[in-house]
Amino acid sequence: MKKLQYSIIGLCTFIALFSCEKDENNLGANVGGDKNLVGAHIIDTFKVVTYNSIEDTIVTDRQSSPQLGAYNSNETGLAQSTIFASLKPDTLGITFPTSDYVVDSLFLTLEIIDVYGNPVNQEFDVYRLDSQITDTTTYYSFNSLPYTELIGTITINETDSSTYSFPLDTVFGNKLLLASPTEMLTDADFKNFFKGIAIVPKNSSLSSNDGAIYGLSR
Repeated sequence: MKKLQYSIIGLCTFIALFSCEKDENNLGANVGGDKNLVGAHIIDTFKVVTYNSIEDTIVTDRQSSPQLGAYNSNETGLAQSTIFASLKPDTLGITFPTSDYVVDSLFLTLEIIDVYGNPVNQEFDVYRLDSQITDTTTYYSFNSLPYTELIGTITINETDSSTYSFPLDTVFGNKLLLASPTEMLTDADFKNFFKGIAIVPKNSSLSSNDGAIYGLSR
């Protein structure tokens, strides 16, 4: 009896497995015939905020030939170069007089070794630096140093390589002589007293292809 039941169950299972017929209906056939029946519209609104930053990665410290000046080129526009320089006295360990002296003149001497452009009269302001130039810092063309005290204005219009001297204010010359003996012991002591100078081009407008960039000897 059990064998007969098992045979009937197996037969029913077999019929169930193989009695499914394929549905011949073409699902979606009517939809694909008319493009207007199905449509999709996506509107995506978003906001993009961008920023531009100009940064020049040219290293400008420890150059064999520092550049100074301004040149207005038709192709590239106005190019300007400022110099920041630390100075040291020829002789250390000296003591300046504290009375009975007069500073007759004070000069800034530059050795020009190269001239690029069409030289015209260019004015430069010379400032006393407010902070030191450090040997361990890498300076780029976009870097600057603070300066506030104007110590003179000079005019450069040179076409040949040579050494030129430009007068500065004698009032500042008297300030240099205020250095104490302890401030004249070493280069570091003097740089702490007199941190250096900035030579800054003054002209804001030059004619087309006028002006010059001067290459200087360190």
